[in-house]
Amino acid sequence: MIAETQSQVDWEDTLRAEEPGLRRLVAGRLGGQDGIDDVMQEVAVTALTGKSRPTDPERAPGWLRGVAIFKVRDFWRRKQRTSRLREAIGNIPEPENPERSPYEWVVTHERHSGIRAALSQLDAEDHKLMKMKYVDDLTYQQMADRLGVTTKTLEYRLLCARKHLREVLGKTQME
Repeated sequence: MIAETQSQVDWEDTLRAEEPGLRRLVAGRLGGQDGIDDVMQEVAVTALTGKSRPTDPERAPGWLRGVAIFKVRDFWRRKQRTSRLREAIGNIPEPENPERSPYEWVVTHERHSGIRAALSQLDAEDHKLMKMKYVDDLTYQQMADRLGVTTKTLEYRLLCARKHLREVLGKTQME
């Protein structure tokens, strides 16, 4: 009986009929990104193999639009995860001196990993200050101008941020 109700909707024909509108929907939500074909393929797979497909042919187009929107969201989530992973991998220091032993490289890599982990535990303001100073390589004056504070206030905030970083590093080294 369930097979009969599922067969009321011809999913291949419905996909063909709805594809232009679904493509426009996906393209609009992706902002013209290259992932349109990938998302459309996932929509088709879900439409042809999904377990919770509607049995009423009139509900099929709306259901397909909902699936397309969900797949676009999933596409953006995957893209974010991938970019974060690539960024993390890109931050792995390469051996600076080829004559260094592998042991020294591993120790250096672990130290950098510990510092990155400690930085991620800082509050947002401290993390931002440390990034501005040590990654963006800004002067105290440039940082103070961007934050709208005096250089003395900035120096004090950086002092506190370094203190918090040392505390977090100390805790992680004890563990």
